Amino acid sequence: MPTPARSLRALTLDATGTLITLARPVGETYAEVARAFGAELDPEAVETSLRGAFSEMPPLAFPGAAPSRVPGLERGWWRELVGRVVGAAGTVESFSAFFDALYEHYARGGAWRVYPEAEETLRALRARGCLTAVISNFDSRLMNILRALELDHYFDLVTYSSASGAAKPESAIFALTLARLGVRPEEALHAGNDPRTDLGGARAAGLHGVLVDRARTQSDASVDVITSLADLEAWFPAR
Repeated sequence: MPTPARSLRALTLDATGTLITLARPVGETYAEVARAFGAELDPEAVETSLRGAFSEMPPLAFPGAAPSRVPGLERGWWRELVGRVVGAAGTVESFSAFFDALYEHYARGGAWRVYPEAEETLRALRARGCLTAVISNFDSRLMNILRALELDHYFDLVTYSSASGAAKPESAIFALTLARLGVRPEEALHAGNDPRTDLGGARAAGLHGVLVDRARTQSDASVDVITSLADLEAWFPAR
């Protein structure tokens, strides 16, 4: 059993790649939607371009923006990203219609799937009195996605970067979530699949951090690693 388990009161989880994942490879989806508008995109080129485009984009956060402006800013951020991806993978003449269809597709629950162990784990932890929250570098579509996947009721709070003015690994998004939950950093564990934004961000903010490494690629002995969300139950023993 992990050493800090007895002191923990809250679990925060990353969303994509940790709690949920895409139902289909993104390249396949981009290519399929493009064909509906008479265009051809190379799925492999989309995948490669997307990885590069994400690394070059600014954080999906809009500090100081009025809440009424956030939906438009979110959409603009993704339009810029998709434009870069398409520019490197082909040509879509009806780009605006293509983007709108793609944006709406990823707002629906059918575009995503829940990792098999997630619900059972969340039920068990909630039964033990554990507070639970999502901390994700995502936008307002996340709420609809979690509702469609019937996951929303497992969480006391869902924090996403576009409405928070900060994105992981910034400490501010972790601090905001913990303040709303009413717990101290040392009383919370954050689990996510990204070593920098999740593990590094959580540790910098004073939380315990664990890396979700389903592919078993992490070899750093100083990192707490789990290969399934079910492993989180060891951090929150029944009282």
